[in-house]
Amino acid sequence: MPFSTDVIVRNEEVVFPDKCVVCGQNAEGECVKLRGNPVGFFGFFTWIIGRTEKLNVPAHLRCGSNLSGALLIRNVSGIVLATVVMISALVLGISKWQTVGLVVAVMAVPIFWQMMRAQPFEFTFQLGEFNLMFSDSDYAKEVALMNDGELEAENSDS
Repeated sequence: MPFSTDVIVRNEEVVFPDKCVVCGQNAEGECVKLRGNPVGFFGFFTWIIGRTEKLNVPAHLRCGSNLSGALLIRNVSGIVLATVVMISALVLGISKWQTVGLVVAVMAVPIFWQMMRAQPFEFTFQLGEFNLMFSDSDYAKEVALMNDGELEAENSDS
């Protein structure tokens, strides 16, 4: 999420303020368990079998369900799209390198869409550190302070 504010946290647990990560209002103790995004070459395989890290984040039931659903749809549609393009290329008899080029070109569209319409919150976990990505830079700064985290990237309007 390049148009996000990223926070790197090297703790086993992440502490959040009691504000919904989606709408920013008081979460009143409600939370949702989110799965981390796939990381690395085999990341989608670990994501598919549910082996990615999970975090309990403060979110209203409706906000959390919408966010969880949006992340699920995005990841599943990416897998399906890449698979359909590869199978189509095999059926059409396109060479290996043309297939790779076609997959990259087709996947550029949803990646660009994701960059332009970043989710309110998502995260990855790799090598003992959480990379938390927030569309709200003030929320990100608050989380960084609470967890002794470091701000990695600021969005352009901060």
